[in-house]
Amino acid sequence: MTCCAHASSWRVLRTVYDATGKEICSSGQSSSALDCKLTGTAPFRTSVMSHPGTAETYDFTAARLSDPEGCALVEPQAFGVSPDLSPTARCRTLRVAQGAAYSFGPVKQDAELYGALFARNGTPAAPECSQGSCDLAPGDHTWTVDPQSTDAAAFGMRFHSAKETRGCTATHDNGLAAGPVAGTFGGPGQRLCLTLPTASGQGVYLLGRPPAEGTGAAVTVFDSAGAKQCEAGGSTFHVCKLTGTAPFRAVLSGEANKAYQLVIHRTGEAAGCAAWPQSGFDGTWGAQAPVTSQVRQHCLSLPADKHSTAEMIDYTNEQNKVNGGVHLVDPSGTTACSTAISSTTLCRLTAGVQYTAMVVFTGYGSDTYKLVRRDISPTAKCAAPASTKVGGQSTPFDLTSALDARCVRVGAAATDKFWLSSRALNEPRYGPSTAMMAVDADGKPVCRQLGLSCQVTGSTSYVMVVLASGYKDKPIHTDVDT
Repeated sequence: MTCCAHASSWRVLRTVYDATGKEICSSGQSSSALDCKLTGTAPFRTSVMSHPGTAETYDFTAARLSDPEGCALVEPQAFGVSPDLSPTARCRTLRVAQGAAYSFGPVKQDAELYGALFARNGTPAAPECSQGSCDLAPGDHTWTVDPQSTDAAAFGMRFHSAKETRGCTATHDNGLAAGPVAGTFGGPGQRLCLTLPTASGQGVYLLGRPPAEGTGAAVTVFDSAGAKQCEAGGSTFHVCKLTGTAPFRAVLSGEANKAYQLVIHRTGEAAGCAAWPQSGFDGTWGAQAPVTSQVRQHCLSLPADKHSTAEMIDYTNEQNKVNGGVHLVDPSGTTACSTAISSTTLCRLTAGVQYTAMVVFTGYGSDTYKLVRRDISPTAKCAAPASTKVGGQSTPFDLTSALDARCVRVGAAATDKFWLSSRALNEPRYGPSTAMMAVDADGKPVCRQLGLSCQVTGSTSYVMVVLASGYKDKPIHTDVDT
């Protein structure tokens, strides 16, 4: 048998003995809670003392965790149903008929409650269950309020199986064309479920669009067997790869009595995504992407026959800040490349595959991005270097806009070693300058200039990309050395 005891003061030491006087367990001197497995001979006794020997006022409670009595019964709930908040017992019996992954947790109108899950025999559940989601075997399980929460009063318990289908409603997966899924969460603890038409092996974008008086929806996607595919905890942008068995279900949670909007869009679907033409190496751009604090994403499409096998992408914007990212994703939901702390990155793409690019705004207010993508594959039309000899002539360029860039193709033997660099010598320190990066003959990034130069070897050719950095309304002159 297992029991749980609690004293309102940590200065009160509690020790449990069996009928022979053998000590079974003790609370120690720094804890007000005590979990004790009673393994000796009954009856058991508890001694209570003030360790410093001073007067101490305390309250003492004890409850049996194995085969507990008086716990309110909770069975797995259908989606769209709010838990009953009226029971006042400090424990709940969670009844599992089918082994699966379950999510559970206390629900209270005016406060947070904490507790723990135990097996029917009082054994603590697996450590991962402490997060409110884990696999549960058939049978009864006991969730009890943390004994230090002395005033739990009435509360409910949400309890959902990952295999649950009751209450699920069908939805679309072309939300950028058909519009967001919209609704309102009911009472506290309610979960909603959307069944997706998406096939296995594909991916979906999950794009939060909370209304002004609403809530962001946290989303977890499961397959038909209850296997978790992904989890987007209220983020405005997430890519989910669906590798399990269809049909897939998106389970939503959010703030009670608040409206939500969520765009679910298949990653291989171009409808609702604007065309993003390829640009040359000059100062023009191929697409624009307006974003706001309400609509933080803008989708662009790269048709299967309109991109090369290696490209560089870059953007500038009205706020002149790196306040977002660009993510290129294939139909399976695999991200081919994305920008992070910089506005530009290099991408290796598969020939004949359609990609979508999602521009995700992380700033404030509104903005408009101007974007370029340029060919840096073996078929790219690039200038030849003026010289590849030590001390030879540099290749000069003048970059005339924030998106201006040039490329240089350097022929080589695989055993050749090169120093590559771009020098904007006449600019003040930390002023407008250039950035340089290079890829090998397969389009693989091999160099990004962080200092005076970078060194490469092992390829039969290289494509250097030189682009403007910190442009301020006048040409940036650079000399490229190879």
